[in-house]
Order: sequence, then structure tokens, then C-alpha cells
Amino acid sequence: MEKNVRNWTVFIIGGQSGAGKSTLAYGLSEYYGGVNVLEFDDIAQAVMALVTAETHPVIFEGKNENWQDSGVEGNRGWLLNVSKAYAPALKAVVERHVEDNVPVIIEGDFIDPQITLSFGEGVKTLFTLEPDEGQLIKNFQSREGGDPQTFRAAISAAHGAWLRETCEEKGIPHMDIHPWDGSVRRAIELTA
Repeated sequence: MEKNVRNWTVFIIGGQSGAGKSTLAYGLSEYYGGVNVLEFDDIAQAVMALVTAETHPVIFEGKNENWQDSGVEGNRGWLLNVSKAYAPALKAVVERHVEDNVPVIIEGDFIDPQITLSFGEGVKTLFTLEPDEGQLIKNFQSREGGDPQTFRAAISAAHGAWLRETCEEKGIPHMDIHPWDGSVRRAIELTA
């Protein structure tokens, strides 16, 4: 496999749930000759194993059985709060990879756009967006099966709208994931 030249050590792909972050991350990994992909869910699981609901309640709020009672905006607010709570863990992982010059692609839902502004040389950031709730439902079903997740898609769409607004306001690279064809090329161009 040909190895293309990188202009980064860490490539962060954030975005709403169901917006194609993993697909893009693995496409970029292949393009760059097999750079490791770290799914932020793994970082979140490690953090959750070390903290408790008493010490870090915001992380565990969305794990309760009544999460739908919070509505779309309540859940979107929880996503924002959790992203801020996980920011120190993301920062530590990014700094280690930059310091040791070990390339990695990190992708996940719980990435606060604000924290990405604090990273310096060697770090590229891109947020993927899927504005179509119907497509989000299809993406969830394709990935997980089961009944259509319309409420989850509504939360994801609302979070995606907030991410788009924030990225535009802060000058953070972002893109609609569709069309799928050419998404790797567009990601490279946006972060050049």
C-alpha cells in the first residue's frame, strides 16, 4: 500500500453520532498507509472505569434509563457537557502522540470543538456533519440494526446543527459527509 505524505501527527475527526466519522477515519487511515485509528469511545470507557457517578455525574447522566425524558435539547446539552468533561482526557492523548511523534487518527462524538482550538503544530481537526435526519436513521440502522431510532436521530441532527454553527463561528474545518464518494479527498483538502 502506498504511503501518502501527512502534514499532521494527530488527525481529530469529531461530529455528531451517525455522521460517518468512523468511515472517514478508516478511509484516511488507508490513504495514509495504515495509521492507527483510536475511537473516542475507547477513551470514554477508560475514563468511566476510573471515575464514579458521584465524582463525575455529568458523564453518567446520559446512561440512565430515563434519558429520553430529557428531550432533544436536554440530551444535546448533555452531549456538550460530556464533551467538556472528556476534554482533559483527549488533550492528554493528543499531547502524548504529538510529543512522541506517533501518528494517530482520533474519531468520536464526544469531542468539544473548543478544545481543538488549543492544539498546536501537528494536529488537524475536522468535524463531519449529516444534516438529514432520515439519513441518520438509515446510518444507525445500517450500523446497529433494530427499530428506526428517530429520537436519537433528532438529537444527533440538533447536535450537528450546533456543531456547524460553532465550527463556522470559530473557523474550525467541517464538512457534510455526503457525497460519500470523495469524502477522503475533501477531508484532506479542508485540512491542508
